[in-house]
Parts: sequence; structure tokens; C-alpha cells
Amino acid sequence: MTPEDLSLAVSDVYARTVTTGRITRSHRRILMKAICFSDLGSEERSAIDRLLWSASRGRFELVDE
Repeated sequence: MTPEDLSLAVSDVYARTVTTGRITRSHRRILMKAICFSDLGSEERSAIDRLLWSASRGRFELVDE
């Protein structure tokens, strides 16, 4: 996956999660892959941090879809 693809994927996961209030299994895989990617931009890292912070406080439902 290229940096551009990963950036778009993180943006998509963020938008869908905020809209639906749910994080799916595939979203979690994308986020795990993005966290391990060293060339990820600061905006994407901030989005991931916000998602993780919100999920840890129960603001999003984790689902197995």
C-alpha cells in the first residue's frame, strides 16, 4: 500500500467512524497497518490518536463486521 493509499484509507476510516459511531474489524486492520507505517503524515497520526482516544473512552462501538 502506498503512502497516498494509506492516507486516504485513514481519512476514510476516520470519517466513517465519526459518522456511524462504529469501528469495524477491517477499520482496525487499516489503523494497525497505518500505525506501523513510518512515512505516515502528522494529520493521519492525529486522526488515529483521536480515534484511539475516543474508542478507549467508549465513544465508539467496536464491531466484528
